[in-house]
Amino acid sequence: MEGNERLDSAMQERGLKQHELADAVNTHLIDKGHEGTVGDRTVRNWLTGRTRWPHPRQREALEAVFGRTAEELGFRPPTRRRPSTPPEDPVDRRNFLTGAGGTTVAVVAPFLGAPPQVGTSDVIRLRSGLDALMALDDTKGGHEGLEKAALAGAAEALEKQKLGATQRIRRRLFSVAADYTATAAWSALDAHGGDRAHALLGRALYLAGMGRDSIAELQVWKSVRDAGQPARGACGRGGLGDGGPGHEHHQT
Repeated sequence: MEGNERLDSAMQERGLKQHELADAVNTHLIDKGHEGTVGDRTVRNWLTGRTRWPHPRQREALEAVFGRTAEELGFRPPTRRRPSTPPEDPVDRRNFLTGAGGTTVAVVAPFLGAPPQVGTSDVIRLRSGLDALMALDDTKGGHEGLEKAALAGAAEALEKQKLGATQRIRRRLFSVAADYTATAAWSALDAHGGDRAHALLGRALYLAGMGRDSIAELQVWKSVRDAGQPARGACGRGGLGDGGPGHEHHQT
């Protein structure tokens, strides 16, 4: 997950901090008759790249604040993806062997279907679902429905670990599950479920470690700090006493 360097640069040029940009965007929204729902966390999601394409009203406000298009500020619209080709029905494979006398012999071998595979397209689809939740979080804030949807996304990513996949895809699935779980944690925190939120942050930290995603780990560590209370990682991983993330980063 790459940060939005263009937005960060534009903020530095204008001397804006995260809360100041949030205030400027909210002022524009309110002037247009909308609710001012942008907070520090929304701006942080823009800067870290968790939100790649803000809500239309927020994009309009950002463009008004900086006098630049959303694309010039480093945001990218989601790409349209073609539906994947449906798997072929299992059929008998025929191997034709030519004998010494030129006679063609048909050897019928039943095709044993390979186990279902998980690939990049599955990771991209899960990421798209996460982007949609982040957009909802930006506009509505955290709530019980969003927390449940985020946990369902994490569960789906982990369920796919049971299928055939390369090691790289497995790590990416863990990373996606970590991001979904962190999103659920923030929703719980917004809904004043502090204990639940800290437990979920610990779980997210563990999943990011399983995915060897150093950027995701760093973001969760920052979330733990922002939440104001140390979180213990699941399955034997320590909390803040571990000294922070140190795994190799794999893009997701």
